[in-house]
Amino acid sequence: MHLLVLIGRIQAELFGKLPQFIGGQIQLFAFHRVCGRLKLVGFREILGHLFEALANARRIEIAFVELALFTPVLLLMLVGALDFARVYYADITLANAAEVGALYGSRSVSGSSDTAGMQTAATNDGKDLTTMTAVATNYCSCGASGAHQTCPATSCTGANPAHRYVKVQTTYTFNTLFPIPGVPATVPMTRTAVVRVQ
Repeated sequence: MHLLVLIGRIQAELFGKLPQFIGGQIQLFAFHRVCGRLKLVGFREILGHLFEALANARRIEIAFVELALFTPVLLLMLVGALDFARVYYADITLANAAEVGALYGSRSVSGSSDTAGMQTAATNDGKDLTTMTAVATNYCSCGASGAHQTCPATSCTGANPAHRYVKVQTTYTFNTLFPIPGVPATVPMTRTAVVRVQ
């Protein structure tokens, strides 16, 4: 109880003398609670806290301005990353579909003539790409590096026996999610697989 009376007297005495002119300057005081105790804070300390708060607010404003400036760039990078992942997936799907179709036709000589079956096998494997198309053909050559010719290859000799091959070409048109400056909106993609008939 005596402590409260003492604090009240100190406050009355201090605020009764405010403002005090010391050296031509106005000296202001305020009470600041620190660790449960009242501490007398001078005018300079008050200004220091004020300037520190203003500096923190300024840093927050600068951070918001930087975020506003970089948000379009970040969104553009995000869309670019998504389209890159999509075109990479489409490339893998096209290559796999062409290989599946070629493997279907390479199982036997009779299977190599089933171009419709090879195309169906390829499109079924690449069903995630709804507009993908597949074209299957077969050809023969004399030896591994001979010129392509219609099967059966009757002109081949013993040193260069006839080899039968199947070829499947898959095609797909990739469309970007959003128009990106400097990047075409549509990209035609093609993958080819060639397998020798067993």
